Amino acid sequence: KPLASTVILQLVDEGKVSLDDPVSRYGINLPGTVLVRHLLSHTSEGVPGTRYAYNGDRFSLLDSVVARAAGKPFAAAVQERIIAPLGLKHLAPTPQSAAFAASGLDRNAYLANVVPGYTWVDGRYVATAYQTLFSTAAGLTASARDYAAFSMAMDRDAFLRPATKVLAWTPVVSPSGATFPYGLGWFATDYKGVRVIWHYGYW
Repeated sequence: KPLASTVILQLVDEGKVSLDDPVSRYGINLPGTVLVRHLLSHTSEGVPGTRYAYNGDRFSLLDSVVARAAGKPFAAAVQERIIAPLGLKHLAPTPQSAAFAASGLDRNAYLANVVPGYTWVDGRYVATAYQTLFSTAAGLTASARDYAAFSMAMDRDAFLRPATKVLAWTPVVSPSGATFPYGLGWFATDYKGVRVIWHYGYW
């Protein structure tokens, strides 16, 4: 989600997307007037903008925003805009997806360097199958070093205008004044008085 957010916010900086565009402009049909910012901040359910509900399925609808505004699928856009400029060779769509082809990497060589996951089942560990789906919401694989390279690039404003990054990293506030734990594609929470910008990866 942070990489997807970065690609979309680059499109915002380029004037190709507005956070206040109705998502219907990008072929996304949802009840109510849902804006791009609502999908990015997990505030698209119910009355848009009034409550936070983390929903990866809703976030994945942003695929259409990238495809229509960038003129290419998210896998190609993230490769062109983030992965290639940083020279990352261990960050790509899950090799089990067709989107992996956008990386230009050798699938077998990449898989040979991917650690297997395990699940505890009936008193023993069983190999966990990797997900096969890829979208703006999930499905990127990465080494710790490559993800750290992306993080440091964000810190030095390599991809976004400083004001745009601040917006992404600022917690959304509802019309009633409630502060949510999420900005635009990033968690933005306070821990002992310190703002922490973070995200987790589930798949």
